[in-house]
Amino acid sequence: MTYGVLASWLREGAEIRTTQLTEEFDFESYLSKYGQRAIPLFAVNKKDRLQFFLVGEDLKPDAGWTIVSIVRPDKDTLPGNSVSDKRKSPAENT
Repeated sequence: MTYGVLASWLREGAEIRTTQLTEEFDFESYLSKYGQRAIPLFAVNKKDRLQFFLVGEDLKPDAGWTIVSIVRPDKDTLPGNSVSDKRKSPAENT
């Protein structure tokens, strides 16, 4: 990730988020939920040690780890994209 990409994502409303992995919500679930909207930056393992996500490395966080990532907003949660916004008449949108 370059500074330009990071700055662009933040301008678009991306946030730094932490996600605690559990037996029910594992790393595969995390990847499924966020997909291309998130870039994992690093993880904190069960021994409170940082493990960075690096290109070419295959880090597999487990239950009990915390993932720290930058996450873009879901398109459906942006202003103007909700179902109620789409139901408004053109006069209501001005």
